Amino acid sequence: MTLVDRNLDLKFMSEMKTAEYLFNTLNEIFSEWSINNKIFALVTDSGANIFSAVNKFDDNVLKIPCAGHRLNLVVNHLLNARDIKVKKFKNGSKRYQVKDYDGNGKLINREITESEVKEIEKINEGKLEIAKVISSCRHIVGSFKHSEMLQKKLKEVQETLRYETKIKLVQDIAIRWNSQFDMIESILTNKTALDMISIEFQNIKDYLPTATEFKVLEDLCDLLHPIKELTKLFSGKKYVTVTFLFPTLYSLLNEILESQPIFTELVKTFQKELL
Repeated sequence: MTLVDRNLDLKFMSEMKTAEYLFNTLNEIFSEWSINNKIFALVTDSGANIFSAVNKFDDNVLKIPCAGHRLNLVVNHLLNARDIKVKKFKNGSKRYQVKDYDGNGKLINREITESEVKEIEKINEGKLEIAKVISSCRHIVGSFKHSEMLQKKLKEVQETLRYETKIKLVQDIAIRWNSQFDMIESILTNKTALDMISIEFQNIKDYLPTATEFKVLEDLCDLLHPIKELTKLFSGKKYVTVTFLFPTLYSLLNEILESQPIFTELVKTFQKELL
């Protein structure tokens, strides 16, 4: 017995994708197929508009956010510096807020204390360090993508080093899940080859991570790898994924991430934030 999915309709969205417009469009599709009273669950990504749209349906319809998309947001949240909003009052007092997710997965403004501000600012410093290294990796990959000579050189060096699998450098794409992980992993896999190429090409040498930065990238990959694997599991189309949700997330948080050996202090901070 195999799980099968079907596409019922494609709609041209001629207006702004407001919650009301999306809700009405979904109702039109359900009416066309005469399935209004047969809908028992709606699965969506975590976009505010579609999230609000499905919440307009009756309470007896389950609203399930996509777990794979949520995990991808967790990684983005982990790697990106958090913006702290400061509200000043005439009496000299201040209030601080950050964007955060509530228990229902809704993005809200959460008020934080001064001690939390200091903690977040310290973590942000580390995230900016990581961002610079990732930016260097992105530049290296971009250089290879736009140069046939560099691509040819990479293949030659891989053959010289007798790489069992010749993995290309992967460009990260904002809308593609796990793409930052894939890019970092491709850089790490080709580390020795890139070291050799950097001797001849200054534009690669200038952006090649240092030995310390490579250790940070290795730890970051080790930390994010279980999340990538779980995202792939949640993205399956031939089996019911919701049955894996709670046991796998419990295992991820209470066993896998907690016991993951991390050696750099910077990535240890990320590990604590995940837990």
